[in-house]
Amino acid sequence: VDVRLVAATSIDLAQAVAAGKFHERLYHYLSEGQLELPALRERVGDILSLAEYFLGIYSQRLELPVPLISEAAQRVLERHQWPGNTRELENVIHFALLVSTGDEILPEHLNLPDEGLGQIEKQLKQILGNGSDAEKDALKQMLKGTGLL
Repeated sequence: VDVRLVAATSIDLAQAVAAGKFHERLYHYLSEGQLELPALRERVGDILSLAEYFLGIYSQRLELPVPLISEAAQRVLERHQWPGNTRELENVIHFALLVSTGDEILPEHLNLPDEGLGQIEKQLKQILGNGSDAEKDALKQMLKGTGLL
């Protein structure tokens, strides 16, 4: 008998075994072939390759030409923390393909929250450039340590 078992979890099975919530023998059996896959945010070099892969898949399914990912959109993709890992990236790329109108995916097509932070950053810098000294000092104090300055 040739048996292959693939299992994935986001739960720390060692802790589950210690708490009596997971069978110890099964844990040891599964851990023999354990493959750790780091989160997408820890593999920034994979983001654009995966994005292009998903673009190819969804372009083919939707019978659309494959658009390019603009440099600005590439930077947004690489800056995002990807709490949903590759599933989130796949959904973002699928959405961008559906809403883009040209031959290029732009940051606004990605619909990621980080883009909003970029707009806030621009507005704050504008205020700091044109505001009174008291306003500038108050904003600088408030933004200290946020990375927006």
